[in-house]
Amino acid sequence: MRRTALADYALAGMAQGFALLRQPQRSADSAAALVLAHPQSPLLCAALARAAESEEAAGRAARAVPLYERLLTSCPGYEPRTLLRLATLRASRGETR
Repeated sequence: MRRTALADYALAGMAQGFALLRQPQRSADSAAALVLAHPQSPLLCAALARAAESEEAAGRAARAVPLYERLLTSCPGYEPRTLLRLATLRASRGETR
């Protein structure tokens, strides 16, 4: 019987649960833990998106930007939403890049 790693799924569940409980900092931390500990996980793209959105919701835009940038380069299909969020964050910080 083949073993299945469940830690990434547990972290994803925690991130989602904290988001539903309106605890964005804890949600972001759980999603970031998944990204760091399980870089080959099939949940990586969803975790990057959750981490970035939760960082933004927690008022930590500076931490959200690198997550959105990684999401943009690593996860095909996330480009429209990611580009919009990056543009919005950069505009709010006065960046014209």
